[in-house]
Amino acid sequence: PKEYNNWDQHSPQDLFAAPTQLFEDPRPRMTEHMANEAKDCDVICLWLDCDREGEAICFEVMSAAIPGMQPRYDFPTGFSYRGSPKCVFRAQFSSLAPTDLQQAMRNLGVPDENLSLSVAARQEIDLKVGVAFSRYLTLYFRRHFSDWKSKLTYGPCQTPTLWFCVKRMADIARFEPVPYWTVDAEVLVAGQPLRAPCSSGSFWNKGDADRVNAQGTAAAGRGASVVSSEVTQFAYQRPRALNTVELLKKASEELRLGPMDTMNVAQQLYLKGLISYPRTETD
Repeated sequence: PKEYNNWDQHSPQDLFAAPTQLFEDPRPRMTEHMANEAKDCDVICLWLDCDREGEAICFEVMSAAIPGMQPRYDFPTGFSYRGSPKCVFRAQFSSLAPTDLQQAMRNLGVPDENLSLSVAARQEIDLKVGVAFSRYLTLYFRRHFSDWKSKLTYGPCQTPTLWFCVKRMADIARFEPVPYWTVDAEVLVAGQPLRAPCSSGSFWNKGDADRVNAQGTAAAGRGASVVSSEVTQFAYQRPRALNTVELLKKASEELRLGPMDTMNVAQQLYLKGLISYPRTETD
């Protein structure tokens, strides 16, 4: 409510008990559009993303569409929204591949109100924690630093993320590279060059590397013999599916892609039916 925007009358602690209000941007006229589309319908089948946010949107769609409906059927396996006939179904899918969509249509379920309520609870907690701590930090700095005029903001996501960024920057600034040396031998096998690394691995002392290199140089021209050989078979299992966090990490490490570019590419692959839904917390 607007009265809680008065910093002189309401302390940061008051904001935790303040009521919340939901406002909708009227410009898209989305609620009106859904109500008009649904008024002649008997059944609603919800095909929103299969995650918590998608479940919350399901209930937003129902709140806009069902009040204007006059459904003629009451399905035993359907979902009743706020006392309406059981005329709502939910499709559960994680891929846009035709077989997955057909499977979802053959096995329609119902919306999960608990998941939707969990999103509402998280949103309210994020809102109240963010505005309360932002107000507290700003007032604290203004009291202790007379020339402080700007606002400080806190967010349950932005502040931990900022800490990770600062820590990474500090780690890079403190890093001191340590030189090391490797010794490799190049031999011809059936006329083809073969690079053979030293079995000792890397050398952290240049004198040790020079000594091994001198021994190899002295032996050059005398040929080499195979002392032993070993043949091993490996069976590689297909990799486990990635959740969103692991997807972002792999894309950054292997492809040098930023989070926004990664999710844009993943969204396009998902829409083409090539991967499952990319925004997920599970493997």
